[in-house]
Amino acid sequence: MLEILFPEWKNFKFFVYSEAESPETLFLKPFSFKILKRSPSHLVFLLSPFNSEKPLYFLKVYQPRLFKRNRIKAFIKNLQMLKKRNIPVLYPLLIFYERPLFSYLKRHPFYGGILYPFIEEGFLKEELFFRENSQTLLINLVNFIFSLHEKGILLRDTKYNNFFYTKEGFKIFDLDGIKILETSLSKKERLKDLSALAMTLEWIGLKEAGTLIFKAYQNLLGELGKVHYEYYTELKIKKRKKRERKFNLK
Repeated sequence: MLEILFPEWKNFKFFVYSEAESPETLFLKPFSFKILKRSPSHLVFLLSPFNSEKPLYFLKVYQPRLFKRNRIKAFIKNLQMLKKRNIPVLYPLLIFYERPLFSYLKRHPFYGGILYPFIEEGFLKEELFFRENSQTLLINLVNFIFSLHEKGILLRDTKYNNFFYTKEGFKIFDLDGIKILETSLSKKERLKDLSALAMTLEWIGLKEAGTLIFKAYQNLLGELGKVHYEYYTELKIKKRKKRERKFNLK
């Protein structure tokens, strides 16, 4: 039950985006939990019924830490602003939280969470970039990122698997870390986003991804030149070294 993770959930603030199941039903329903990702700030769980191994939900929960912002409130604020700017977003089913400081003092393991339905198809996966039409997919992704940059959206975490893709186009869903500006992004801000995408694709073996991404973006923003490519390359190298340290690689 979610009540195990959030013992005082009845005092939480709730934002419901689907009427499929009420918070009361979800928090008291028996689930088995599988940790999909663990970080200093949050955990990601897959929730399955006890009588099935097939996940029903994807749950991101946040750990209370002193002097750190409420990332769930940041998510909600960004979601509202993105809606006003007509940015395609993958909406959660439910968002809930209490004050992080309250959770910390009460020694609660988490101060809130964001619940999505479990979706098997749609998120960009590694194998999609090794298919025959992968170059077209990558160029379309760069075009989408450019459209976000023009609207003042700095994604910050542009790993390829942070995008959702259907026949209708791309959507974003990991919203608590993005930054929304009143004007279109500067060249340096744009290159920071692009370098993260390039590094993750080069990491899985697409050696030409960095060059292709830069050229595709340059076709949209002709002001980019040699000095910008050098800066972009430096950012890629720094991000790769950071990832190598994380995995204890040389």
